[in-house]
Amino acid sequence: MLAVIAILAAILLPVLSGAKTKAQHVVCLNNLKQLTLAWLLYVDDHEDYLPPNDAGGHEGSYPGSWVVGNAQTDLSTTNIEQGVLFDCVNNAEVYRCPADKSSVTDHPSLRRYRSYSMNGYLARPGHDLQRYSEIRVPGPESMFVFIDEDHESIEDGIFGLWQAPGTGWINMPADRHRRMGSLSFADGHVSKIRWRWPKKFLFVDQEAENPEDLADLRSLQAFVPAEAPAVLEE
Repeated sequence: MLAVIAILAAILLPVLSGAKTKAQHVVCLNNLKQLTLAWLLYVDDHEDYLPPNDAGGHEGSYPGSWVVGNAQTDLSTTNIEQGVLFDCVNNAEVYRCPADKSSVTDHPSLRRYRSYSMNGYLARPGHDLQRYSEIRVPGPESMFVFIDEDHESIEDGIFGLWQAPGTGWINMPADRHRRMGSLSFADGHVSKIRWRWPKKFLFVDQEAENPEDLADLRSLQAFVPAEAPAVLEE
């Protein structure tokens, strides 16, 4: 009997683990869907203007932005609740991927409250794309808004990304879901993205590790403007 139980466990545990992973990815995508609907509601309520996306790296995102603070160091959900989207979401759990097990800096027992960041080409002060109607190339269906970001990379609410032909990662997307990531787009839809190479953040502007990693970078670069007059920095 014990042998039979052991065999059944060996068969079922990987299946259950896979089901849990898939369920977490569904929740992650649903979180991004809710954030993007809140983002669109803000646009409707503010005469086509996009939710502000103002931040300073490790200083965190500034008051008046879609989110406030630094995901690595925030000790509570207060900064999330101070973001301009929270009134439309009203649930801090929506800001964290369920597969994100990272902890707050210097507080190993305190799980972080935010896993997602916003495309740095959207509503960053001094940059193009301050209004929804300005999202044209690529259009809303191909302009990413929110992304699940690597826990070593995330701090403020901006996801920095060089345009092609840049070959370095400013920030790094997460690959928590069996080497898959999560994106939302300006038309409101969400999508999984399968990475060809594991994502490991080492430092800002690290070069793509190999042709597969570069192909992943090019895939994401297709979802931001091809040209912009201002340089995006983290």
